[in-house]
Amino acid sequence: MARVVVTRSNSHPVLVDRVRAALPDDFDVVPVELPPGQMTIPPDGSLIAAAANAEALFCRPGLVTADLLDAGDLQIVAVHGSGTDHVDLAAATARGVVVTHNPEAVAPGVVEYVAGAAVGVLRDWPGVPVRTAAGEWDKGGATLGEVGERTVGVLGLGEIGFRVARLLANGFGAEVLGCDPAVTGATDHDIYPRHDRAELEAAGVELVGHDALFERADLVTVHVPLSDATRGLVGEAELTALDGHLLNTARGPVVDEDALRRALEDGSVHGAALDVRAEEPPDGDDPIAAHPNTLVTPHVAGPTEGYLRRAADVGAAKVATCLAGDRPEYVVNPAVYEQ
Repeated sequence: MARVVVTRSNSHPVLVDRVRAALPDDFDVVPVELPPGQMTIPPDGSLIAAAANAEALFCRPGLVTADLLDAGDLQIVAVHGSGTDHVDLAAATARGVVVTHNPEAVAPGVVEYVAGAAVGVLRDWPGVPVRTAAGEWDKGGATLGEVGERTVGVLGLGEIGFRVARLLANGFGAEVLGCDPAVTGATDHDIYPRHDRAELEAAGVELVGHDALFERADLVTVHVPLSDATRGLVGEAELTALDGHLLNTARGPVVDEDALRRALEDGSVHGAALDVRAEEPPDGDDPIAAHPNTLVTPHVAGPTEGYLRRAADVGAAKVATCLAGDRPEYVVNPAVYEQ
């Protein structure tokens, strides 16, 4: 009997019964409750003990460290969402453990959030409701612009970034620029993109370089994974060049928040919608959240009811495929198959 450990918490739920129903009958699904709050909770004794007797870890909250991987004989770590920065990928690969994730499960919610946030920052929804509630009836701030009249830059063209770019180009009629060095061949990447040049061009996306994206776009939306290469990727130079709006639903540390605060204060960034922050939660005295031109939400772009159902279904399918000896979709560390 294959044993699958599932991590969850009150703040990061998993539909364990749905995972169980999606797996073969001879799979034993064991939920492990972790404290609510941060995703990156260090593995404690209960999780290590559970993983020591498991073939698979279906992980939502919790750090996946080398110590956890050494506890037993895991064959797969299936990440519930898209981001894998809480998994030690190098350690997993070295130990022959497959790591998968579920961008196709979280993408619909993020795409809807980005579309709404783009409309919101362009129509000054951070400020208009506040002024209206205070008794003002001033339409000026609500007539600033339409997404379809803007040049939108999409930084990162994985599954989520591609879907965002396609919607903004085809659904809203925006001029859409895309930047992903793996698509252009500037860098070699094992995972991203999932879509090639031809698909992007067919979707109406113009591929440009990193600098050109920020120089030409009126609004930039960020969709890159967090890694050493992307930490601080959007910094002072990019924000100064932008002269527009910034959306971030990827990971907080991708954006230099000190540089963003200065750019908001001097007006080089006109406004921002941030669903992720460098520190989650941020300090109570948070000048970015308090700025009148920002929409800040607590990492809620992806987690929807539909996301929970899809993640359970597709994550369980990847576990079953891997444990059957086949290669699942969306492998984050494909080098594990080359050893």
